[in-house]
Amino acid sequence: MIEPPSLPPIELHSLILYNIHQWKTAEKSYENYKKVCRWPVERNILSAEDFRYLFDQYSKEYYILSRNGRKLPKYCSEICIHSDFVEEISKKGSYEKIKDALGENMMYRDVFEYFYDKFELKAASKHLKFSDLPFDVIRIVVEYGDLKSKLTLRKVSRDLRMIVDQQKPAFKSISIENENYESIYVDFNDRSIVYTNNQYHPMKYKTKVIVNYHFEEIAFDDFAFAFRNPALQLSSLLIRLTDLECEQRLIDILNSLNHQIHVEYCLIEFGNEEYVINILKCLEPKTLNKLTVCYAPSDSNDGDEISFMSLEEVSTMDLWKQVKHVKVLDIPIISIDPFLHLTTFEVEVESISMEDLLKLRYVSRQRRQLLHFSMAASESTNFVSCTINSELFVIDEFIAISLELESISDSYYTHFYSIPLSNNVLYYRLSPFTIRMTK
Repeated sequence: MIEPPSLPPIELHSLILYNIHQWKTAEKSYENYKKVCRWPVERNILSAEDFRYLFDQYSKEYYILSRNGRKLPKYCSEICIHSDFVEEISKKGSYEKIKDALGENMMYRDVFEYFYDKFELKAASKHLKFSDLPFDVIRIVVEYGDLKSKLTLRKVSRDLRMIVDQQKPAFKSISIENENYESIYVDFNDRSIVYTNNQYHPMKYKTKVIVNYHFEEIAFDDFAFAFRNPALQLSSLLIRLTDLECEQRLIDILNSLNHQIHVEYCLIEFGNEEYVINILKCLEPKTLNKLTVCYAPSDSNDGDEISFMSLEEVSTMDLWKQVKHVKVLDIPIISIDPFLHLTTFEVEVESISMEDLLKLRYVSRQRRQLLHFSMAASESTNFVSCTINSELFVIDEFIAISLELESISDSYYTHFYSIPLSNNVLYYRLSPFTIRMTK
């Protein structure tokens, strides 16, 4: 019983006929057959006995072809070229040998050269490493690679890391977040990567999971890679770290840069105000348009939590003076004065009680802030809206009276203030714990 040939039957048939045409013995033809089966990929090889049986059968067929003056069929062309190539016959020599075997069935010269060149390219690429490519070629390949490929290439060698780091950054949005002490989530352009030491971490759609004991180091190394390029221009940067060690790693990365980061919108979850200050110092003042800071006590703060945000140092920064939209959430501020230059803002205060506003001396801090802000908003050309959230109940009726607001007939909560000597109006939306003003 003959085993199935490793080559397709038509190719094996053509190869044996071509060797018979060259007056090769069965033994020499078998050696040529084994070379063809071993290059460019390893294939199963027939036994010498089975090959000899086929060789004898096809010899009878070749005898009939020759006696009738016929040549090998055209479909033999490619396997013939393969046979000559593994025997290291030159392109010119192979063309002449095959032309003699096929006669009028011979392919066009350019078709022959196409197949021969294809084998030459395979031979060259078999020993070619990615690092052997010209520098400019590698740079182009890296440029068109996806995020996963680039992060992988950075870990292969110092040269590839340098090439990847020199690429024009394709990131427009980046976020980083830690979950407990076992996972860090990093999003690059909405492509999510989870770094964790938990091998059973649940898989999510379109999320790559990297499991490693040193997951923090790997995560922040990939995170830092994006920021080292001074040409980076982000539309958004979201930072949600609640572990002190992670916070410090982030600050160390940002402080190591020799440039400020171009960011249009930044969100920071923080456990202490100094952390916010350190991040804002690393952002380019002229590009930041919108800022959100949310209080989130650090997991390792050991009860050392802050009760308010002063903004004393932040309000003196050039960045603060040029930003237009700010939100300070989940923690009260001391004063709204630093916000008066903004286009929009949302803040939380401890109290805006009208009991203080209505005191005879009108010296309550809350009343002064509201009156002062109403004047500032009415005179400001930048102001559009603000929201002030109070931890204590707001007596809206007294606020309306104190600020001389007029009510809108079809709305219980909405009032307005006509700005003198102008056509502008300030609208107040008063609810139990919130005052919203819109110009």
